[in-house]
Amino acid sequence: MSEQDKQTLSHNFKFQTPEDVVNEAITGLNKGKTKVISGLRNRLLVAALYFFPNTMLTKMGAKGFRPNFQSTK
Repeated sequence: MSEQDKQTLSHNFKFQTPEDVVNEAITGLNKGKTKVISGLRNRLLVAALYFFPNTMLTKMGAKGFRPNFQSTK
């Protein structure tokens, strides 16, 4: 992957500011939506959830909450 591709990818998946999130939420509420998923990254993550079995998602989620112990050797 070229450096330009990496920059384009990181630009497309940048973090949203709190103001961006609030604006999307208010816009969605004004349109009568009961659920608003803000940002491309979050929409892709939600879409990916439909492709994995619940048992796999549970294990992946639990792994993120485990403490990260490092060896002191």
